[in-house]
Amino acid sequence: MNGQFEQDMAFGLASPASQASCELGASIQRPNGRVVDVQLIQLGREEARIRLAVPLTIGEIITLQVLDGGEVAWDCAGEVHWQGESQREVEVGLYLSREVPEDFLLWPLWDKREQLRFPVHLHGQIWWDGDRESHPVVVTNYSSSGMGLQAQQSGRVGAEAQVYVQHPGVPPIVVRGTACWQVAHSEGYLIGCELPEFQGRRFSGTCLYS
Repeated sequence: MNGQFEQDMAFGLASPASQASCELGASIQRPNGRVVDVQLIQLGREEARIRLAVPLTIGEIITLQVLDGGEVAWDCAGEVHWQGESQREVEVGLYLSREVPEDFLLWPLWDKREQLRFPVHLHGQIWWDGDRESHPVVVTNYSSSGMGLQAQQSGRVGAEAQVYVQHPGVPPIVVRGTACWQVAHSEGYLIGCELPEFQGRRFSGTCLYS
């Protein structure tokens, strides 16, 4: 985790508002001091997904600001870990340095989730406990505590497995978790895995080469 991000976690940038009004908005402040308006589209306990007009940089530390009537009601350091671009806008995933206040999680127009999932397309290998051979899989999304897989061969719900992802010039990613669901798919099987100890964050930045 970025050192400045860890410092911000300890400092705690601002105090949350006691109540949120019906005029909430959002912006970010970049390291150069520039403030950019954003659309806050998803919130987790310590995560956020925003939409804006300009791209950010993976690993960049920004300050997310929740605005109430144009005034900053709550702010928090955030680290950019995922980015997806379209023709006119950019979506960005943030890990936040502290939990989002309940006032803002109750805001009706935001999509609130315990874990936010971010799409990727990463080829790898999976080893199921007890198997002698690995099988190819594609990591299709990740969250802090989980991942979605697409596989040609059936997995085993409740079984533990290790997934290995390797790309040229990038350190290998190894995670270990438990399959919690599986469904048949036109191209094989879709498998959801739980990852303890925030292992899913090891996929941060992989959108750049997925």
